[in-house]
Amino acid sequence: VSLLVLVVVLIGIHILKVTRESLDRAHEMRQKYINDQRALIKLEVERVVKVVDYETKRFLESAKNRVKTRVSEAHAIASNLYEQNRGIKSDAEIRKIIIDALRPVRFDDGKGYYFIMGLDGIPILVADQPEKEGLDLTDFRDSRGRTVVQNLIRIVREKEEGFYSYLWAKPGKEEGEYEKISFVKKFEPFDCFIGTGVYLDDVEADMYRIIFGFVDSHRFGPKKKGYVFINELISIEGGKNFARVYANPNRPGDKGKLISDDYRDARGKEFRKEFLKGLRENGECFIDYWYRRIDDPVPAPKTSFFKLSGDARFIVAAGVYLDDIESAILQMQKTVKIQLIQGVFIMSGVFITAILA
Repeated sequence: VSLLVLVVVLIGIHILKVTRESLDRAHEMRQKYINDQRALIKLEVERVVKVVDYETKRFLESAKNRVKTRVSEAHAIASNLYEQNRGIKSDAEIRKIIIDALRPVRFDDGKGYYFIMGLDGIPILVADQPEKEGLDLTDFRDSRGRTVVQNLIRIVREKEEGFYSYLWAKPGKEEGEYEKISFVKKFEPFDCFIGTGVYLDDVEADMYRIIFGFVDSHRFGPKKKGYVFINELISIEGGKNFARVYANPNRPGDKGKLISDDYRDARGKEFRKEFLKGLRENGECFIDYWYRRIDDPVPAPKTSFFKLSGDARFIVAAGVYLDDIESAILQMQKTVKIQLIQGVFIMSGVFITAILA
Protein backbone atom coordinates (compact mmCIF):
# COMPACT_ATOMS: atom_id res chain seq x y z
CA VAL A 1 0.00 0.00 0.00
CA SER A 2 2.84 2.38 0.91
CA LEU A 3 4.52 1.73 -2.43
CA LEU A 4 1.27 2.37 -4.31
CA VAL A 5 0.75 5.65 -2.44
CA LEU A 6 4.35 6.59 -3.21
CA VAL A 7 3.76 5.81 -6.91
CA VAL A 8 0.66 8.02 -7.02
CA VAL A 9 2.43 10.87 -5.22
CA LEU A 10 5.51 10.74 -7.44
CA ILE A 11 3.41 10.57 -10.60
CA GLY A 12 1.29 13.49 -9.38
CA ILE A 13 4.41 15.53 -8.63
CA HIS A 14 5.76 14.68 -12.08
CA ILE A 15 2.50 15.72 -13.77
CA LEU A 16 2.41 19.04 -11.85
CA LYS A 17 6.07 19.71 -12.68
CA VAL A 18 5.64 19.00 -16.37
CA THR A 19 2.39 21.00 -16.53
CA ARG A 20 4.02 24.01 -14.82
CA GLU A 21 7.01 23.78 -17.16
CA SER A 22 4.65 23.62 -20.13
CA LEU A 23 2.79 26.72 -18.97
CA ASP A 24 6.05 28.58 -18.30
CA ARG A 25 7.35 27.60 -21.70
CA ALA A 26 4.12 28.74 -23.37
CA HIS A 27 4.41 32.10 -21.57
CA GLU A 28 8.05 32.43 -22.66
CA MET A 29 7.15 31.53 -26.25
CA ARG A 30 4.36 34.13 -26.30
CA GLN A 31 6.52 36.83 -24.77
CA LYS A 32 9.43 36.12 -27.10
CA TYR A 33 7.12 36.11 -30.10
CA ILE A 34 5.50 39.40 -29.03
CA ASN A 35 8.89 41.01 -28.40
CA ASP A 36 10.23 39.78 -31.75
CA GLN A 37 7.15 40.99 -33.60
CA ARG A 38 7.22 44.36 -31.86
CA ALA A 39 10.90 44.78 -32.74
CA LEU A 40 10.05 43.93 -36.36
CA ILE A 41 7.20 46.42 -36.76
CA LYS A 42 9.13 49.14 -34.94
CA LEU A 43 12.05 48.63 -37.33
CA GLU A 44 9.75 48.79 -40.36
CA VAL A 45 7.93 51.89 -39.09
CA GLU A 46 11.19 53.69 -38.37
CA ARG A 47 12.44 52.90 -41.89
CA VAL A 48 9.34 54.58 -43.31
CA VAL A 49 9.63 57.49 -40.86
CA LYS A 50 13.09 58.27 -42.24
CA VAL A 51 11.67 58.43 -45.78
CA VAL A 52 8.68 60.54 -44.69
CA ASP A 53 10.87 62.96 -42.73
CA TYR A 54 13.27 63.37 -45.64
CA GLU A 55 10.59 63.83 -48.30
CA THR A 56 8.53 66.14 -46.09
CA LYS A 57 11.52 68.37 -45.47
CA ARG A 58 12.44 68.42 -49.16
CA PHE A 59 8.97 69.33 -50.38
CA LEU A 60 8.45 71.77 -47.53
CA GLU A 61 11.49 73.73 -48.65
CA SER A 62 10.11 73.76 -52.18
CA ALA A 63 6.73 75.02 -50.95
CA LYS A 64 8.40 77.70 -48.85
CA ASN A 65 10.33 78.99 -51.83
CA ARG A 66 7.12 79.20 -53.87
CA VAL A 67 5.10 81.20 -51.34
CA LYS A 68 8.01 83.48 -50.49
CA THR A 69 8.41 84.33 -54.17
CA ARG A 70 4.68 85.04 -54.50
CA VAL A 71 4.64 87.35 -51.49
CA SER A 72 7.75 89.16 -52.70
CA GLU A 73 5.98 89.81 -56.00
CA ALA A 74 2.83 91.09 -54.26
CA HIS A 75 4.89 93.23 -51.89
CA ALA A 76 6.73 94.75 -54.86
CA ILE A 77 3.43 95.51 -56.61
CA ALA A 78 1.98 97.12 -53.48
CA SER A 79 5.15 99.16 -52.88
CA ASN A 80 5.21 100.35 -56.48
CA LEU A 81 1.53 101.36 -56.40
CA TYR A 82 2.09 103.21 -53.14
CA GLU A 83 5.09 105.14 -54.47
CA GLN A 84 3.26 106.03 -57.70
CA ASN A 85 0.23 107.44 -55.87
CA ARG A 86 1.77 108.85 -52.69
CA GLY A 87 1.08 112.56 -52.39
CA ILE A 88 -1.48 112.37 -55.17
CA LYS A 89 -4.16 110.22 -53.55
CA SER A 90 -5.20 109.64 -49.95
CA ASP A 91 -4.01 106.57 -48.02
CA ALA A 92 -7.51 105.12 -48.19
CA GLU A 93 -7.55 105.48 -51.98
CA ILE A 94 -4.08 103.96 -52.34
CA ARG A 95 -5.04 101.08 -50.12
CA LYS A 96 -8.09 100.39 -52.29
CA ILE A 97 -5.91 100.45 -55.43
CA ILE A 98 -3.56 97.87 -53.89
CA ILE A 99 -6.44 95.67 -52.74
CA ASP A 100 -8.12 95.84 -56.16
CA ALA A 101 -4.82 94.89 -57.82
CA LEU A 102 -4.20 91.83 -55.61
CA ARG A 103 -7.77 90.57 -55.08
CA PRO A 104 -8.22 88.86 -58.49
CA VAL A 105 -4.79 87.22 -58.55
CA ARG A 106 -5.01 83.43 -58.43
CA PHE A 107 -2.44 80.66 -58.74
CA ASP A 108 -2.02 76.95 -57.87
CA ASP A 109 -5.11 76.00 -59.90
CA GLY A 110 -7.19 78.72 -58.24
CA LYS A 111 -6.43 77.68 -54.67
CA GLY A 112 -3.70 80.26 -54.15
CA TYR A 113 -4.63 83.83 -53.30
CA TYR A 114 -3.31 86.84 -51.36
CA PHE A 115 -4.36 88.18 -48.01
CA ILE A 116 -3.55 91.43 -46.20
CA MET A 117 -3.89 91.59 -42.43
CA GLY A 118 -3.63 94.58 -40.13
CA LEU A 119 -1.42 94.25 -37.06
CA ASP A 120 -4.61 94.72 -35.06
CA GLY A 121 -5.84 91.31 -36.25
CA ILE A 122 -8.43 92.69 -38.68
CA PRO A 123 -8.08 91.45 -42.27
CA ILE A 124 -8.02 94.06 -45.02
CA LEU A 125 -8.06 91.53 -47.84
CA VAL A 126 -9.01 87.85 -47.86
CA ALA A 127 -9.44 87.16 -51.55
CA ASP A 128 -11.10 83.76 -51.10
CA GLN A 129 -13.31 84.73 -48.16
CA PRO A 130 -14.19 88.43 -48.48
CA GLU A 131 -16.85 88.00 -45.79
CA LYS A 132 -14.02 87.84 -43.24
CA GLU A 133 -12.70 91.27 -44.19
CA GLY A 134 -13.18 93.78 -41.39
CA LEU A 135 -13.78 91.11 -38.73
CA ASP A 136 -11.53 90.76 -35.69
CA LEU A 137 -9.76 87.40 -36.12
CA THR A 138 -7.28 87.88 -33.30
CA ASP A 139 -8.61 84.93 -31.33
CA PHE A 140 -9.15 82.60 -34.29
CA ARG A 141 -7.81 79.08 -33.66
CA ASP A 142 -7.40 76.19 -36.05
CA SER A 143 -8.55 72.68 -35.09
CA ARG A 144 -5.22 72.02 -33.38
CA GLY A 145 -5.79 74.99 -31.10
CA ARG A 146 -3.19 77.28 -32.66
CA THR A 147 -3.94 81.02 -32.57
CA VAL A 148 -3.15 81.55 -36.22
CA VAL A 149 -3.57 85.32 -36.54
CA GLN A 150 -1.81 86.06 -33.25
CA ASN A 151 1.17 83.97 -34.33
CA LEU A 152 1.33 85.68 -37.73
CA ILE A 153 1.27 89.09 -36.04
CA ARG A 154 4.02 87.99 -33.65
CA ILE A 155 6.21 86.90 -36.55
CA VAL A 156 5.74 90.23 -38.33
CA ARG A 157 6.37 92.29 -35.18
CA GLU A 158 9.52 90.36 -34.28
CA LYS A 159 11.03 89.61 -37.70
CA GLU A 160 8.98 91.63 -40.22
CA GLU A 161 8.60 88.47 -42.31
CA GLY A 162 8.49 84.72 -41.90
CA PHE A 163 6.79 81.36 -42.43
CA TYR A 164 3.99 79.80 -40.42
CA SER A 165 2.19 76.46 -40.73
CA TYR A 166 -1.44 75.96 -39.69
CA LEU A 167 -4.77 74.43 -40.71
CA TRP A 168 -7.19 76.42 -42.88
CA ALA A 169 -10.28 75.86 -45.00
CA LYS A 170 -9.50 75.06 -48.63
CA PRO A 171 -11.22 76.74 -51.59
CA GLY A 172 -13.68 74.33 -53.17
CA LYS A 173 -13.87 72.12 -50.06
CA GLU A 174 -16.97 72.48 -47.90
CA GLU A 175 -15.63 70.56 -44.88
CA GLY A 176 -12.42 70.13 -42.99
CA GLU A 177 -9.19 72.04 -42.58
CA TYR A 178 -5.99 71.37 -44.49
CA GLU A 179 -2.35 71.84 -43.67
CA LYS A 180 -1.16 75.14 -45.08
CA ILE A 181 2.14 76.98 -44.94
CA SER A 182 2.16 80.73 -45.43
CA PHE A 183 4.75 83.44 -45.80
CA VAL A 184 3.99 86.94 -44.55
CA LYS A 185 5.87 90.20 -45.04
CA LYS A 186 5.29 93.53 -43.35
CA PHE A 187 4.01 96.41 -45.48
CA GLU A 188 5.15 99.47 -43.57
CA PRO A 189 2.97 102.22 -45.09
CA PHE A 190 -0.29 100.78 -43.75
CA ASP A 191 0.99 98.96 -40.64
CA CYS A 192 -0.09 95.61 -42.03
CA PHE A 193 1.37 92.53 -43.70
CA ILE A 194 0.87 90.78 -47.01
CA GLY A 195 0.83 87.03 -47.24
CA THR A 196 -0.12 83.94 -49.14
CA GLY A 197 0.03 80.25 -48.51
CA VAL A 198 0.06 76.90 -50.18
CA TYR A 199 -1.87 73.78 -49.20
CA LEU A 200 0.71 71.08 -48.72
CA ASP A 201 -1.41 68.26 -50.10
CA ASP A 202 -1.74 70.17 -53.40
CA VAL A 203 2.00 70.53 -53.94
CA GLU A 204 3.02 67.14 -52.62
CA ALA A 205 1.65 64.82 -55.28
CA ASP A 206 5.20 63.72 -56.13
CA MET A 207 5.99 63.26 -52.45
CA TYR A 208 2.91 61.09 -52.03
CA ARG A 209 3.89 58.92 -54.97
CA ILE A 210 7.37 58.40 -53.52
CA ILE A 211 6.09 57.60 -50.03
CA PHE A 212 3.25 55.36 -51.21
CA GLY A 213 5.58 53.53 -53.57
CA PHE A 214 7.98 52.90 -50.70
CA VAL A 215 5.40 51.54 -48.24
CA ASP A 216 3.70 49.51 -50.96
CA SER A 217 6.93 47.76 -51.99
CA HIS A 218 8.45 47.29 -48.53
CA ARG A 219 6.16 44.67 -47.05
CA PHE A 220 7.32 42.28 -44.36
CA GLY A 221 6.51 39.16 -42.38
CA PRO A 222 5.16 35.76 -43.52
CA LYS A 223 4.09 35.87 -47.16
CA LYS A 224 4.82 39.63 -47.10
CA LYS A 225 1.42 40.37 -45.60
CA GLY A 226 2.76 42.97 -43.16
CA TYR A 227 2.72 46.61 -44.23
CA VAL A 228 3.19 50.13 -42.90
CA PHE A 229 0.39 52.68 -43.19
CA ILE A 230 0.35 56.46 -42.75
CA ASN A 231 -2.39 58.82 -41.55
CA GLU A 232 -2.23 62.59 -41.74
CA LEU A 233 -2.86 64.05 -38.30
CA ILE A 234 -5.46 66.82 -37.94
CA SER A 235 -5.73 66.96 -34.14
CA ILE A 236 -3.53 65.00 -31.77
CA GLU A 237 -6.16 65.65 -29.09
CA GLY A 238 -8.48 63.29 -30.97
CA GLY A 239 -12.06 63.83 -31.97
CA LYS A 240 -14.51 62.85 -34.67
CA ASN A 241 -12.09 63.75 -37.47
CA PHE A 242 -8.69 63.59 -35.80
CA ALA A 243 -6.87 62.31 -38.91
CA ARG A 244 -7.28 61.33 -42.53
CA VAL A 245 -5.90 58.35 -44.43
CA TYR A 246 -2.72 59.29 -46.29
CA ALA A 247 -1.08 56.08 -47.53
CA ASN A 248 -2.43 52.58 -46.92
CA PRO A 249 -1.16 49.87 -49.31
CA ASN A 250 -4.08 47.57 -48.45
CA ARG A 251 -6.68 50.31 -48.95
CA PRO A 252 -5.34 52.69 -51.60
CA GLY A 253 -8.84 53.94 -52.35
CA ASP A 254 -9.27 55.28 -48.82
CA LYS A 255 -6.85 58.21 -49.29
CA GLY A 256 -8.36 61.32 -47.71
CA LYS A 257 -10.94 59.38 -45.68
CA LEU A 258 -11.50 60.99 -42.28
CA ILE A 259 -10.88 58.91 -39.14
CA SER A 260 -12.67 59.15 -35.79
CA ASP A 261 -11.19 58.24 -32.40
CA ASP A 262 -14.43 56.75 -31.03
CA TYR A 263 -13.95 53.51 -32.97
CA ARG A 264 -13.89 50.42 -30.72
CA ASP A 265 -12.11 47.13 -31.33
CA ALA A 266 -13.86 43.75 -31.26
CA ARG A 267 -13.84 43.78 -27.43
CA GLY A 268 -14.97 47.37 -26.95
CA LYS A 269 -11.56 48.99 -26.45
CA GLU A 270 -11.16 52.57 -27.78
CA PHE A 271 -7.63 51.87 -28.92
CA ARG A 272 -7.33 54.98 -31.09
CA LYS A 273 -7.77 57.21 -28.04
CA GLU A 274 -5.13 55.10 -26.32
CA PHE A 275 -2.49 55.46 -29.05
CA LEU A 276 -3.21 59.21 -29.36
CA LYS A 277 -2.47 59.51 -25.65
CA GLY A 278 0.79 57.64 -26.18
CA LEU A 279 1.73 59.91 -29.08
CA ARG A 280 0.99 63.04 -27.05
CA GLU A 281 3.15 61.82 -24.18
CA ASN A 282 6.03 60.08 -25.96
CA GLY A 283 5.74 60.61 -29.72
CA GLU A 284 5.50 56.83 -30.16
CA CYS A 285 3.85 53.82 -28.51
CA PHE A 286 2.77 50.18 -28.77
CA ILE A 287 -0.92 49.33 -28.45
CA ASP A 288 -2.54 45.88 -28.09
CA TYR A 289 -6.10 45.34 -29.29
CA TRP A 290 -8.37 42.92 -31.17
CA TYR A 291 -9.01 43.40 -34.87
CA ARG A 292 -10.42 41.56 -37.87
CA ARG A 293 -8.22 40.51 -40.77
CA ILE A 294 -9.34 41.56 -44.23
CA ASP A 295 -9.90 37.92 -45.22
CA ASP A 296 -11.21 36.65 -41.87
CA PRO A 297 -14.29 37.93 -39.97
CA VAL A 298 -13.10 36.42 -36.67
CA PRO A 299 -11.27 39.02 -34.49
CA ALA A 300 -7.72 38.22 -33.44
CA PRO A 301 -5.25 39.78 -31.00
CA LYS A 302 -3.00 42.37 -32.62
CA THR A 303 -0.17 44.66 -31.55
CA SER A 304 0.75 47.84 -33.41
CA PHE A 305 3.45 50.50 -33.20
CA PHE A 306 2.62 54.16 -33.82
CA LYS A 307 5.10 57.00 -34.32
CA LEU A 308 4.82 60.69 -35.20
CA SER A 309 6.66 61.81 -38.32
CA GLY A 310 7.07 64.80 -40.60
CA ASP A 311 7.23 67.29 -37.72
CA ALA A 312 4.15 65.64 -36.14
CA ARG A 313 2.12 66.00 -39.31
CA PHE A 314 1.86 62.23 -39.90
CA ILE A 315 1.23 59.09 -37.87
CA VAL A 316 3.25 56.17 -39.24
CA ALA A 317 2.18 52.74 -37.99
CA ALA A 318 2.31 49.00 -38.55
CA GLY A 319 0.78 46.03 -36.80
CA VAL A 320 0.95 42.24 -36.57
CA TYR A 321 -1.53 39.61 -35.46
CA LEU A 322 -0.41 37.57 -32.47
CA ASP A 323 -2.52 34.45 -32.86
CA ASP A 324 0.01 32.80 -35.19
CA ILE A 325 2.09 31.79 -32.15
CA GLU A 326 -0.85 29.91 -30.64
CA SER A 327 -0.60 27.10 -33.17
CA ALA A 328 3.07 26.62 -32.26
CA ILE A 329 2.19 26.64 -28.54
CA LEU A 330 -0.63 24.16 -29.13
CA GLN A 331 1.75 21.84 -30.96
CA MET A 332 4.28 22.15 -28.12
CA GLN A 333 1.58 21.31 -25.57
CA LYS A 334 0.48 18.27 -27.59
CA THR A 335 4.07 17.05 -27.67
CA VAL A 336 4.44 17.62 -23.92
CA LYS A 337 1.15 15.77 -23.28
CA ILE A 338 2.36 12.76 -25.29
CA GLN A 339 5.68 12.81 -23.46
CA LEU A 340 3.85 13.11 -20.13
CA ILE A 341 1.65 10.09 -20.86
CA GLN A 342 4.69 8.09 -21.95
CA GLY A 343 6.53 9.15 -18.77
CA VAL A 344 3.61 8.10 -16.56
CA PHE A 345 3.45 4.68 -18.22
CA ILE A 346 7.20 4.21 -17.84
CA MET A 347 7.17 5.25 -14.17
CA SER A 348 4.14 3.07 -13.48
CA GLY A 349 5.78 0.13 -15.19
CA VAL A 350 8.97 0.56 -13.17
CA PHE A 351 7.13 0.73 -9.84
CA ILE A 352 4.80 -2.14 -10.70
CA THR A 353 7.81 -4.26 -11.63
CA ALA A 354 9.49 -3.29 -8.35
CA ILE A 355 6.37 -4.17 -6.32
CA LEU A 356 5.88 -7.54 -8.02
CA ALA A 357 9.54 -8.37 -7.63
